[in-house]
Amino acid sequence: MKKLLKALALFLGALVLAIGGLLGYAALAPMKTFPVNPPEVKLHSDSLSLVQGKKMVEIVCAHCHLGEDGRLSGRLFKAFIPLNRYKPLPYDGQPIVAPPATDQIAYGKYLATEMYECAGCPLSKSNHF
Repeated sequence: MKKLLKALALFLGALVLAIGGLLGYAALAPMKTFPVNPPEVKLHSDSLSLVQGKKMVEIVCAHCHLGEDGRLSGRLFKAFIPLNRYKPLPYDGQPIVAPPATDQIAYGKYLATEMYECAGCPLSKSNHF
């Protein structure tokens, strides 16, 4: 019985020490900085584009990044900022152009992988995107 309690105490002590070390690292590590090269973006402001954009944000972004203020203030991402491990995703500067809707296979793949990010879903491995 004493051995079991001693082993449990050692395990819990190591766990507390590991969590404390991670929190200490997050608090004391300097933030990494990355160069910013924002692309020039031309947005359409007609009502159809605004409705489509709202739909995309609700489907792709809001479930993680909708803050308590009702804006895309990065609720989930802000929780990870202190860990200082995220760098910008690679971007070649080229726009992603939709194939013609008449090519249903290419257009469907574009919708699933580029527009609505279905490729990131765990089910995509069984759907062969």
